[in-house]
Amino acid sequence: TSSLRAPPAPEPHDQCDCLAEQPLSESSRLLSVLLVGSIRDLLPTSPDKVGPTEDAPHIVFVATDVLHMVPFAALRNVPHQQVTAAEFARADYLIDAFAVSVAPSVSLLCHWTRNPPKSTRPPNTPPKMAAVGVEHFEDAKRPTLRHAQLETAYVARLYNAEPVKAETVTPRGLLEEVFPKSKGVESLHLATHAFLEPVSCAHGAFDNKGALLLRPDDLPLTLSHMRWELPSAVIGEQQLDHISLCTLSACHTAEGQT
Repeated sequence: TSSLRAPPAPEPHDQCDCLAEQPLSESSRLLSVLLVGSIRDLLPTSPDKVGPTEDAPHIVFVATDVLHMVPFAALRNVPHQQVTAAEFARADYLIDAFAVSVAPSVSLLCHWTRNPPKSTRPPNTPPKMAAVGVEHFEDAKRPTLRHAQLETAYVARLYNAEPVKAETVTPRGLLEEVFPKSKGVESLHLATHAFLEPVSCAHGAFDNKGALLLRPDDLPLTLSHMRWELPSAVIGEQQLDHISLCTLSACHTAEGQT
């Protein structure tokens, strides 16, 4: 595994403003040049189009600041920094030649490398999947997530599983029937709304005030929003090391927004 940190571009704030004003294809080219072309000589060699198989070279990007919003799987495998628009159009995606991962920090990457997750499932069998989908919400401010249940049914079928039953798609249901290690869930797909609100704390640190929005629990109405919100602080208190993959599929997640 190669742990790579993309070098910062000169004047990053100006660069971000520049990207924001560019058409999508040009922004994609600039990002590929900055994040792939600039480190091309450091990347492991790979045959063309081997795909993200177990034998493919593995690249781990450690994102910082605004780079957390970059869809690394959509970067092109450009050969150098001076790539033209024509060369970019012909370039394959990075994931056609490498297995690409993104780590939120170097410390977590080191932890995962030294303590890889252990699985007791037999080889060549898919991990146990829990697919959670919510289309309609008690919070009137949150729009309907159309086709969320169709999405979770499709994802679950890829893992030879069934979507999580509606009565379990509540804060209490996830805490008791999905999150515990005894339930054996290794992959979790959440098709629902969520919000994340960074809150400034002492010494310049930040805390996250956010939540997943689910179906309401059967709780007293005095707790109102707590009936359908699962706070990020509560999620952070759970032991979830056994879940190796968690995907949040909400209304704006593909845009890198909260």
